[in-house]
Amino acid sequence: TQDISRQNTSENSDLLLESLTPEIILERIETNGVYGLGGAGFPTADKIRAVISSNSPQKTFIINGAECDPGLVHDKWLLRNKSEDIYKGICAISRCIGFSEIILAAKDTDGLSFLENIKIKRVGDYYPVGFEKTLIKCVLKKKIPVDFMPAKLGILVLNVQTVLAVYEAVFLNRKVDEKYVTCANLKTGIANVIRVKNGSRIIDIAETIFPGG
Repeated sequence: TQDISRQNTSENSDLLLESLTPEIILERIETNGVYGLGGAGFPTADKIRAVISSNSPQKTFIINGAECDPGLVHDKWLLRNKSEDIYKGICAISRCIGFSEIILAAKDTDGLSFLENIKIKRVGDYYPVGFEKTLIKCVLKKKIPVDFMPAKLGILVLNVQTVLAVYEAVFLNRKVDEKYVTCANLKTGIANVIRVKNGSRIIDIAETIFPGG
């Protein structure tokens, strides 16, 4: 029964996506306040539009699943626990842009499985590999000037959590008012992935996950 339910949900999502124009998808992304959840905070709809406007004949989409800080684990967790929703977010964005290449970049690629049109690229476990221009250099072997936008070259880089937020905005009409974070206890070396409300106090989160720690 559970397998049938998942299949029906997937089929319904496919049917919904087929009925959505790029304009509607971008409107839902914008209306629901999707922004760069990797830390940059740039409006995602604007970033997608910039790539659409690029004169580059080839457009590339890099999904950034490589946390900058070696102590973070939430991107890794999302890729393994929210892969279906992340894939639907990729499909929604791909409906707006005809990508020549889609690449998922991650430090740990073991066990990752996406459809064949998405290339999986393992990157080194060093700081700051998750930084946009550093990741582009690592994945595409292209050096982007500091003051230049990769979008102008037809390169779209979105954090994996941002792609998940796109799925929720487009398919569930959900606003971005929460995000996944890593909460780690340096004494024990235990790390937890939790979803918190925007504006939550760090001390409150730590006390909830590690009371008295």
